[in-house]
Amino acid sequence: MSGTNLKKRRPPFFQKNACSVIAVISLLSLLFFLGYFSARRKSVTVDEFVHLPVGYQTLLSHAFRMESRNPPLVRMLAAVPLLHASPRLPEDPRWDHVGAWYYGYEFMRLNAERYQPLFLAGRTVVLCLSLALGLLVYIFASHLYGRTVGLAALFLYCLNPDIIAHSRITTLDLGLSLFFMAALYFFYRFIRNPGIKNMILCGLFLGLAQTAKFTALFLLLIFPLILLVLYLRQRSKRLSGPLTWKVFAKLVAVYLMALLVINSVYFWEKTGSPLGAYEFETPGLRLLNHRVVSWIPVPLPYHYLKGIDRQRAEKNYTFYLFGKTSKQGWWYYFPVAFLVKTPVPLLLLILLAFFRRRQEGQDAWIVLGAVFFFYAIFFMFFSHKYIGLRYLLPLMPIIFIFAARSVLFISSRRKILTALICLMMLWYTTGSLRIYPHYLSYFNEIAGGPSEGHRILADSNLDWGQDLIGLKAYMQARGIRTIRLAYFGRVDPAVYGISFTPLGELPEPGVAAVSVNYLLGLPYFLYYEGETIPVRPHFFSWLNRFQPVDRVGYSILVYNIPFETAEGYEE
Repeated sequence: MSGTNLKKRRPPFFQKNACSVIAVISLLSLLFFLGYFSARRKSVTVDEFVHLPVGYQTLLSHAFRMESRNPPLVRMLAAVPLLHASPRLPEDPRWDHVGAWYYGYEFMRLNAERYQPLFLAGRTVVLCLSLALGLLVYIFASHLYGRTVGLAALFLYCLNPDIIAHSRITTLDLGLSLFFMAALYFFYRFIRNPGIKNMILCGLFLGLAQTAKFTALFLLLIFPLILLVLYLRQRSKRLSGPLTWKVFAKLVAVYLMALLVINSVYFWEKTGSPLGAYEFETPGLRLLNHRVVSWIPVPLPYHYLKGIDRQRAEKNYTFYLFGKTSKQGWWYYFPVAFLVKTPVPLLLLILLAFFRRRQEGQDAWIVLGAVFFFYAIFFMFFSHKYIGLRYLLPLMPIIFIFAARSVLFISSRRKILTALICLMMLWYTTGSLRIYPHYLSYFNEIAGGPSEGHRILADSNLDWGQDLIGLKAYMQARGIRTIRLAYFGRVDPAVYGISFTPLGELPEPGVAAVSVNYLLGLPYFLYYEGETIPVRPHFFSWLNRFQPVDRVGYSILVYNIPFETAEGYEE
């Protein structure tokens, strides 16, 4: 348990090893180019539509009322380049009182001529956050097992389709993953050496994680439990080490540091408001409005606590799995999503890593293993947001570090195993490069590839409104001037130069393009000439009697409805 070696040891990236430095820079550069150039070819996705304009508005006004369901840090960071670009914003000062979606529509209308470049700037910031996370994965893995495993973990990270997919869009999941993993890393350093430096860094990143996404609240609950387990383990084995009763007081200091960071990110917005000033929506938090405790001041920003309440109250989702839709979801959704969205070579490396004796980094795996287990259990049984594997993204760095342990099997005495691991790495590389630029729609061979993924999953696993640019290129290549369109997304297709009319509930002759989510029965909205049109579940089920003639980027199917069929159709 001694922290002496860790304290004196320099981070592996900064050790004098030219080959390692070149390899790290090369892998991170590959991630950047794959992410950046695929981002240029993908239209603005559903959640991006809100996050970037609201992030910019928050930077300018320091107001959080418009969209408090998610903390502001990542979207504010993504909006920093817009300070130079100076996009137009609604002039009505009451805009911070309206819904974020309406604000997104107005932002789109005012900046239609440079809409995609503005989002590309924001996407580049998220991509830079992804590079920082990749470097952290390398450093953490190298601390535990050496540079070879560190490079293997970084390799798995940089070429993972899910990582690339979410590194190049302006959403919160990748930013959360960075601060989540940084908090874990410095918590590990803290338990090894609970000095001032590690206390400050752990508290800093723990606070930043809380302001990235409310999912990080999980860390506040699990850290004391992990610390208690390690303390009791040290006592039971009569080991000398840094974990004394005083370390629990230091953990309180870590939490106070995190509290300072949360308030700072929110610009100390209404910090100290009494509980009675809140109008909670969820029954559990409504109990806090009781007159006995309503006078107690809350040491948190007003819209931080209000955002937690709004997030818990939000339940209007329709989920999809194996051809069925549901309002309740399935406990096995995330295991299935992980199985079919994770490259098969990575699954094999994970299995192989279980056979490696865990001699190094036992304390680290108590930390990482506990976080992985309880986080996965929470999302399987208690989250009720079965809309994408992206909710497990904070766990992916742990998986990469664990799977990278497989390379420790490589030696001259295990030539067959060495060749097998090299083959899996090659398979992993080719699979990632082959799916370019359609990383969001990646499915592995178990699922039948991306063209068959719709039989298992939908929503942000497959179709998040990312292929309008591809549809425009498809129409130009075939001389199609106008099209009937049912697009799953918020962006007006006209922003990308697409001439269209909304596809209706009955067949009409001509070329039609439909987002896969609609064909699978998911409800959402159509946007046409300034109006938002709700789409009921299974609204386009009549298309099931036709065969698509083509597809655009795996998320849009193209149909050619013949005149005779449309004329004679009876509902």
